[in-house]
Amino acid sequence: MAMEAVSVRIEKTEIEEIDRLAYSMEVDRTTIIRRLISVGVEGLLHYEKSAASADWPRKGRLKMRVTVKQ
Repeated sequence: MAMEAVSVRIEKTEIEEIDRLAYSMEVDRTTIIRRLISVGVEGLLHYEKSAASADWPRKGRLKMRVTVKQ
C-alpha cells in the first residue's frame, strides 16, 4: 500500500480528547489518529451517496487544515 505524508492542524481541545483516548486505550496518539482517519473515510464513502452529504461545508470552509506533502 502506498502511503503519503500529510500535515493536519487540529484544535487543542480535540487533541486533548485524542490524548485521553490514547491514554485510556494504552496506545500512541498516532494510532488513534490513523484509526479515526480510516473509520472516517469508510464512513464518508458510505455517506457520500446519501442526500445529506449536500449539507457539508465546501472547500475552504472547514476549521481543520490538511496539507498533503509530496
